[in-house]
Amino acid sequence: MSAAAPVWPLFEVTVQPYGSSVIAARSRSAAVYARFLDYTDAFNCSFRDFLRVVSVRRASPAYPVGDPYAYVRRNYDRDLRHGTRVTITGEGADLEGRAGTVIHPGRDHTAYAHVVLDGDDHSITVHPFSVVVVSAQPEEAARG
Repeated sequence: MSAAAPVWPLFEVTVQPYGSSVIAARSRSAAVYARFLDYTDAFNCSFRDFLRVVSVRRASPAYPVGDPYAYVRRNYDRDLRHGTRVTITGEGADLEGRAGTVIHPGRDHTAYAHVVLDGDDHSITVHPFSVVVVSAQPEEAARG
């Protein structure tokens, strides 16, 4: 049995002059790189140039991260929040019964659950009906 997936910290990544977004990532560098990949979908620039216009900080518990899983709660009756422990069902034999931790999707809303499975270092998206909540963990405690 692999160790439980840690709750990824939340980072506020700001790209001047385009504003901020909240990203759940393993590290500060991973958050910057994830935002770089989003940024270069619209703009052609090098990573070095991107570093001149980006700033990143740990999102505090008081930071208004919005409620990205409101749609999931309203339409699928699944109480998903950053840090919730879940088990996957109905997504195929390779994922059946695997446990993981729900993370912030990195946007203001989502129709899928974003989960880091125990033993993995990347997130996957699964349908809300495919997750069973094992235990809820308060977000403030998860940020440590």
